[in-house]
Amino acid sequence: MDGANAYEQIRVNPDHVSRMLFTTPDGTMESLVIQQGDCNGGATFQALMNYISAEHLGKRSYVYLDDIIIFSNTAKEHHEHILTVFDILRENGLHLSPTKMQLFQRELRILGHIITDEGIAMDPHKVDSILNWKTPITREQLSGFIGSVGYLAPGCGGIRIPLGVLTPLTSKNTSWKWTDTEQRTFQAAKDTVAAWCTTHRPAINYTEGVDPIWLVTDACLTGASGYVCQGANFDLANVITF
Repeated sequence: MDGANAYEQIRVNPDHVSRMLFTTPDGTMESLVIQQGDCNGGATFQALMNYISAEHLGKRSYVYLDDIIIFSNTAKEHHEHILTVFDILRENGLHLSPTKMQLFQRELRILGHIITDEGIAMDPHKVDSILNWKTPITREQLSGFIGSVGYLAPGCGGIRIPLGVLTPLTSKNTSWKWTDTEQRTFQAAKDTVAAWCTTHRPAINYTEGVDPIWLVTDACLTGASGYVCQGANFDLANVITF
């Protein structure tokens, strides 16, 4: 489910409306509600959704800003869970976009991933956009590339190594220079995404009595990393996320 004009559903404290001043071609205006791009707008909306959904998060639903994901074991359960979410939103005066609803789905595309019974895979459209990304010539273009790869990073082993080389270049305190080293690293990041793009990662199984969940970490003088896995022991466990 997707919220309709999500941020604009939050009313600004009347005493703070004067702080919402902005300029338009038609003059200076004040907003009575939170607008897209307002400082802390996203954090405020996420905090609201977490608060009203707290009882169900991780049990039958997840919320990312205005995206609500509901999961169930049976169609009957799913119907009940959907009605529960509707009741919560209705009680809090929040509205959904009817054109963006996907009910009773066996496949879900969200945040650059496809979720099915087989596990979690990368969205081919997201992968293609990264593999076809032109060589950055500005910090802004490089930041866009790193941000896009970041969506897929949980499913790409070793992706943090090339990203660790490129990230400092996005800082305004670092002089911009794109040499053969940066170009090879840029291509290495794309090659890593290509190598992992068809992998299906399992979701964590929280059922009572199942194999334990492991957090495996390692570090050296130049960095630290780790991964989450689930299995009888971490040597043979299934990788959940890098």
